[in-house]
Amino acid sequence: KELDNGCPSAEGQIGESSQVQVIQLEADPRIESLLTEFRKFQEESLRNQHLLLERVANLEKLVIKSTRIAAANYPITNINWPAKTLYELEEIEALLKNPLTYNQEISLLSKNNGNGLAPDVYAMLHSMITNDLRSKIRFTDKSKKIPFENRLSAKLVRDAIKSGDSYTTVKDSQINHQMGCWFRMKIKTKINNADITPNTETSSRESTSASTETDTDSIPAATSSQAQ
Repeated sequence: KELDNGCPSAEGQIGESSQVQVIQLEADPRIESLLTEFRKFQEESLRNQHLLLERVANLEKLVIKSTRIAAANYPITNINWPAKTLYELEEIEALLKNPLTYNQEISLLSKNNGNGLAPDVYAMLHSMITNDLRSKIRFTDKSKKIPFENRLSAKLVRDAIKSGDSYTTVKDSQINHQMGCWFRMKIKTKINNADITPNTETSSRESTSASTETDTDSIPAATSSQAQ
């Protein structure tokens, strides 16, 4: 209806706005199928993840148990120091791979610690390597001789030095420096002592080792039996 002024009446507006269009959506069976498959995949993935974590945990337990059994059945070998040849040194390196033997040697070598860093390092090395073999070795490989720095024997000296209460703050570089000094020393063996003089051969890499220790050209006198 329209009023006299040509505008639609309120009654006509209400009638038009009350007409609501209803749209009905039907489920697509393909989408429902995909959702079902996804849920199954998700559940299966969670089950597999749980099984995998359980197997990893069991594997860790098995490895730890096997390691303990192997260590228990691995006899501690007494090392026959000092090494007289490179072959003997290599044999000793193999023995030191056994953690029980390695720890035993740390305990034995560190018994006499406390005389000063240089004397203690020198005493350990002197008990481990004969003078003849020492003449063929240097701490690094700069002089084209047998290098010592990356051997288990070198690590053994460092660990033995640091195992006691005397050197709680000592650095590996300081111990390495003293080992380098020991290998560079030139020893002339006499009947009941050792005449020790500095070896003129030096290694640039060894001489620049980070250390605040003062070089020393003397070690405790060795008997003729020790020098063998």
